[in-house]
Amino acid sequence: MQFTIVQCTTDVPVRSVAFQPPGGTIGRSQDNDLVLPDETRAISRLQALVHLSHDGECRLTNQGSVTPVEHNGITLGRGMQVVLKHGDALRIGDYALEVRDPACHDTQSDPLALFAGDSAQPANPLGIHEHHEVEDRLLVSEVTPSRHERHNDARLAIDPQASEPRRALTAQPVDQDRLIAALLEGMGAEQRSRHAGG
Repeated sequence: MQFTIVQCTTDVPVRSVAFQPPGGTIGRSQDNDLVLPDETRAISRLQALVHLSHDGECRLTNQGSVTPVEHNGITLGRGMQVVLKHGDALRIGDYALEVRDPACHDTQSDPLALFAGDSAQPANPLGIHEHHEVEDRLLVSEVTPSRHERHNDARLAIDPQASEPRRALTAQPVDQDRLIAALLEGMGAEQRSRHAGG
């Protein structure tokens, strides 16, 4: 199993280590197979044990007491052990590591390969462009209900009156004095002017 440092804040002597059975160690001590230098000493001298069986099963045990190991975003307590798989992500302090199994070949290592035409792959893998006859029949047979059928509430069933065409305004002579008097009367101003004058 290959462990590769993909993110770190310091220089490391080795960025990638391929562990062989029975496994190895990870930590800040120079005695480890994968050394993670840490001047603050938050990472333990022996932070994690890697157990690798001959049949390819890989396990990691957290030995750290101060800095936890995160496996795919989940924090492992001291003494906790997890099975590692191809593509898993580890975080130890400021270090992000990627776990790769050399036996697993990335079939899609080229991101543009997703767009290449492959006759083995269906043209519509999600099935979003398929027509369903039942749905089509439902859509065709579904008629928009009339206004009265849609709303059982009597208030909503009242249809508005048909609007009449606007009558053409004819130019009629308008008495401005009458209009002003009506306006003033509506505002109550006419009465005030009478009381003031009278």
